[in-house]
Amino acid sequence: MHAHKVKIHIPSGGRRVSIDLPADFPSGEAEIIVLAEAIAVASTALTAAAKAFSQEMAQISSRLAATDFSNRLSTLLDRLPAAPVLPDLAFDRSSIYED
Repeated sequence: MHAHKVKIHIPSGGRRVSIDLPADFPSGEAEIIVLAEAIAVASTALTAAAKAFSQEMAQISSRLAATDFSNRLSTLLDRLPAAPVLPDLAFDRSSIYED
């Protein structure tokens, strides 16, 4: 299998593309895939609406994520056992300093 990659510019006025292959490229059936780096959009209004929608969804998603995280953290903290209460005598170290 041989591959040949080339970057080209698609003109705005037409959609016809031609490429020159290297001399050692084998003849026969081949598959051509064209990948565009930009998305074609019919109108600027549609682009603005899509961008606004995307931003709104991102904000909603981040708020939900923060709320979900907060709820999960609260649930985990509620599952922890209560900290033991130790009397002050438990921390008495006076016997260490006796002669």
